[in-house]
Amino acid sequence: MQAIHKTLVQKGSVQGLTITAELLPMHSPNGEMCVVCIFQNFVISHANASASFFSEWRRSLKQDHLVCFLAGSLMLGATTTGVRGSHVSRPPKDGELNNVAREDWALGEEILRTCLDTHRTAT
Repeated sequence: MQAIHKTLVQKGSVQGLTITAELLPMHSPNGEMCVVCIFQNFVISHANASASFFSEWRRSLKQDHLVCFLAGSLMLGATTTGVRGSHVSRPPKDGELNNVAREDWALGEEILRTCLDTHRTAT
């Protein structure tokens, strides 16, 4: 979740809504896909790729309807694994969640707000 917070989440330019991105691998000059995996700040290269083909991932702003499930997952995780005591209110009250859980809950709320806004229409 920390990698999602750090890498894939940003505020949109319209209405300041929170949107997500996906990471797409770049291609080498000869068209081969450069496969680079980032895991906990370590870069692990694909076994068949040479160093000359390594490239960065390209961020593509894209938030489809399935991202709305991420909002609920973040909020559920915050209220089940980040609880400071034996009980948590819904929505959580101040002091009931640890710092990480508060960040996950807040991000879940922001993503949910974006999801709701995408379905706001005139009809």
